[in-house]
Amino acid sequence: MLSTSRGGLTPLHMAAANGHTEVVQSILSKLPRNAVNVLSSDKATPLHLAVAFKRTQTITQLLLQPNINLEAKAAGGLTALHLAAGTDQAQVLLQMLVLGVSIDEKSDLGLTALHYAAWYGCKNAVPVLLRLADVNSKTQRALTPLHLAVVANQASIVEMLIAKANVQIDSPTENSVTPLHFTAATGRNTILIQLAKKGADINARDKIGKTPLDMATEAKLSSTSNTLIMLGGKSSTCLRIGNSNEKNNEGFTLLQIAAQKGNLKKVKELLSCGADVNAISNIGSNALHEAAYFGHHDIVAVLIEAGIDPKQKKTDGWAAIHLGCLASDPVPTLTVLLQKGVDVNMLTNDGKTALDISVQEGKSSAETFLRTKGAKGAICIPIQRDINAKDANGWTALHRAASEGNSQNVKELLKCGALTTIFSSIGSLPLHEAAWEGHEAAVRELLAGGADANMPKIDGSTPLHLAAATGRATVIKLLLEKGANPYIKNSIGSLPIHEAAYGGHRDAVREFLAAGVDPNAKKIDGATSLHLAAIAGHASVAKLLLEHRADPNIKSTDGQTALDYAVANNHKDVADIIKSYGGNQG
Repeated sequence: MLSTSRGGLTPLHMAAANGHTEVVQSILSKLPRNAVNVLSSDKATPLHLAVAFKRTQTITQLLLQPNINLEAKAAGGLTALHLAAGTDQAQVLLQMLVLGVSIDEKSDLGLTALHYAAWYGCKNAVPVLLRLADVNSKTQRALTPLHLAVVANQASIVEMLIAKANVQIDSPTENSVTPLHFTAATGRNTILIQLAKKGADINARDKIGKTPLDMATEAKLSSTSNTLIMLGGKSSTCLRIGNSNEKNNEGFTLLQIAAQKGNLKKVKELLSCGADVNAISNIGSNALHEAAYFGHHDIVAVLIEAGIDPKQKKTDGWAAIHLGCLASDPVPTLTVLLQKGVDVNMLTNDGKTALDISVQEGKSSAETFLRTKGAKGAICIPIQRDINAKDANGWTALHRAASEGNSQNVKELLKCGALTTIFSSIGSLPLHEAAWEGHEAAVRELLAGGADANMPKIDGSTPLHLAAATGRATVIKLLLEKGANPYIKNSIGSLPIHEAAYGGHRDAVREFLAAGVDPNAKKIDGATSLHLAAIAGHASVAKLLLEHRADPNIKSTDGQTALDYAVANNHKDVADIIKSYGGNQG
C-alpha cells in the first residue's frame, strides 16, 4: 500500500489527489496510523495534494485522522495551510485553525499563509487569516502581505489589510521600499490612493533615497506622477532643496539666484519643485529680469515656458527686453524675448524703448539687431506725441480701438491717458462706437476707465440705445449692470427697449425685461414696445413682450392699438399672437 509510482506518489497520495474518499478510507484502514503523513518524493503528504486539488471531502476525512501532521512541509517549505490560503479555501482554513495549525508558519522564503492569500487575491481566505495571523509578518527580504498584494495589484485585498488597526502601512523591505513605492513604480493608481488615504508616507525614501515620485517619474508613468504630486508627493531633489521660495536678505529666492548665475540645471530643478516664478525681490525684480540682465538667454526661454509674463515690468518700470540690452552679449536674450511675443517698442514707465536704451548705453550690437526688427525710438511712436489726436473723421486712437473691438488696445490707451470724453465729427464717443459694434470686452474696459454709461451722442442716443438698435444683448446686459439708465429718451423720444423691439432683437428685449424695464413704457407719440414690434412684424418679440405683461390694448396718441398696427401692416402672425393675449382693435 505504501509502494510508490515513478513520480514518488503512493496509492494514498493518488487517491487523495483525485478525491477518492472511500479509497482513501480503505487504504488508511489497512495502514499504521502514522501512514497518513507519508511523503512523496517532493515531500508532499496526501493532505497537501487533497488541498492543492481542492478535494473538500477528502480534506475533511484526512483532517479527522488522529495522527495528521498539519505542520508537514512539502518542497519550498509549504504547509497544507499555505496551499489552502493560496487557493482561497476559507472553510479548509477554518478547519485547520480549529485543529491548532500554526497560522504564521513560514515557507523556505519566509512566506506565511497570509502572504500567499494576499498575492493570489484570495478574497475569502484573507478575512479568515486576518483574525489571527500577523499582518506585518515579513519574508526573508522583508516583504509583508501588503507588499505582495500591492505588487499583484490586488486592490480589494489591500483594502482588507490596511483596515487592520496594527498594520504597518509604511513597512520597509530590506531595501527600504514601502508598499507605496511599489504602487508608484508599477502605476497602481487606485491602490496608491488607498494607501495615501490611510496615511502612508507619500515621500518615504528607499535605501538609495528615492521617493515614490522618483520611481513613477523614472518609469514614465505620468498619470501616477500627477496623482502623487496632487497628494503632496515630492522628488528626492525637492525634498533636499526644501523651501524653494525662501528668500535671502536681499529678497532673492533660490530661483532668482540660479537665474543670476546662469545655472540652468538648478533653474529646472527649482521649477519642477514648484518655485514661484513670479516672486519679487527687494529691488522689484523677478527671475526673468535677473536672467535677462545677466544675459542668460537659455534661462530666459525656460522661465517664459514656465509661465512667467515676459512683458512684466520691475517696480522701476523696466521689463526684461529693456534689461536685456544691458547684458554683455544682449542679442541672444533679445532674440528669445522677441520670439516669445514681446513688443520690440515696449516702453519703460519713463518712456524709453529698448532701442533708446541700447543707444544710450552704447550697445551697438543690440542697436543694430533691434533696428532690423522694426525698433523705434520713443519719439517716433505716435502714442508718445498726442494720444488724443484726431484723424480726418474726428476719431482718436481710442475711438478706433473701441470700434474695432481691440480691448487690449483700449486698455493700454486708457492707461496712457486717452480720454473717453472726446466726440468724433459725428458726435460719438468711444463708448458709443464699442456699443454699436457689440464689443463687450471693449465696453467693459471703457467703463472701467471712467466712461459715462449714460452719456448721449449729439442725437441723444445713449450707449444703451445704440446697443439696442443693433441687438447687442451681452453689451446691453453689461451696461445695465454698470448703471446705465434704460429710461433715457433720445431725440425722437424712444427708449432703448423701443429700439430693440422695432429692430426685432428678441434677446436684447429680453435683457431689458430681465432688468425690470416696463414693457408698457411709451415713446413721445404714445407707442409702446409692442406697438413697434407689431409695426415691424416681429412676432417673437411681440410674444416675449406679452409674456412679460405687456398690455395689448394700450393706444398710441393717434388711438391705435398694437393689433391695429399689425393688421394695417399685414402682419397676420403678429395679429394672431396679440389676439391670443386678449388684444383688440381700437
